[in-house]
Amino acid sequence: MADTFWCGVALVSLLLAGILFAGCATEETPAVATPVPTTAPSAKYSPGDIIARSVQAASDEYYLVLSYDRTADQYERAWIYKNADGTFGYRADSRTDKSPRVSVEKVYPVKVSHVTASSVPIVTPTVVSAVTTVTGSSPVLLKITPGTASKDSTLSVTISGDNFRNGATAKLLQSGRSSLNATAVSVISGTDIDCTFNLEGLETGTLNLIVTNPDGRSATLVNAFTISTAGPIIGSVYPGTLKAGETRQLIIYGQNFQDLSKVTLSQNSALLDCLNPKLMDKTKIYCDLTVPAAVKTGSWDLVVINVVDQKEGRYLRPITITNAT
Repeated sequence: MADTFWCGVALVSLLLAGILFAGCATEETPAVATPVPTTAPSAKYSPGDIIARSVQAASDEYYLVLSYDRTADQYERAWIYKNADGTFGYRADSRTDKSPRVSVEKVYPVKVSHVTASSVPIVTPTVVSAVTTVTGSSPVLLKITPGTASKDSTLSVTISGDNFRNGATAKLLQSGRSSLNATAVSVISGTDIDCTFNLEGLETGTLNLIVTNPDGRSATLVNAFTISTAGPIIGSVYPGTLKAGETRQLIIYGQNFQDLSKVTLSQNSALLDCLNPKLMDKTKIYCDLTVPAAVKTGSWDLVVINVVDQKEGRYLRPITITNAT
């Protein structure tokens, strides 16, 4: 009889344990909150990053990131240069510029190093503040013709002055950089020198001109020469005639196009943007133009703008838009 009682107790205990287990198993697991994605722009670079166009960038193509403004979504940056031992570096002056984050990260996609931005010194070489002449046979400088040229160009110039001697040398000096020696130097007379300068790698700005005679005597003309950024030059556009309501690919041939370019057609206040511009070797741009069906027909002006420096080039011939028929 006792055995039967204890068997009943054990059976009831097992039934109660099963009910409790089933109740726990049916409880729902609390849902995990899904993070809300942020739409704020994410900067690729931080202050102190040194950036370049490529891993094998030239010695004068490095930017130092000074700050990032999240509200304006733009970087503040300055040129930075290497020391004699190959380490970074110094700045040639206190100038900075502010550029959109998207443009900077596309044109300068490579981070090559990092420094403490506030510790980078500004080193400006000492230049003579006036025309330097020495009595006797020292050269005298008056001017250089032409006195301006586009960045990265090669040009022939004539240096005018007095007391030039056969064997004289000429060079240009830009603040914070090594001097640029002239080639094909020819002393035409005691008052003229013909020579050639290759400006590749130099930045925009003013340069000093220095002429040295074989006896070591020299003269300096401060701010004698200016390098400027060349704007786009449009040579031809294909096709030159478009129809209302169609979508065509435009091919723009010319010079000095940059990686980030904007192509626009305009007629008075009406504008048509040519989308998805693609650059080919700085001399050709492809873009897609959709002409609305209700567009004004007639002559339209075509303009190419280099986004980074805002230089623009205008096609001298009009683009014609006709009716669809």
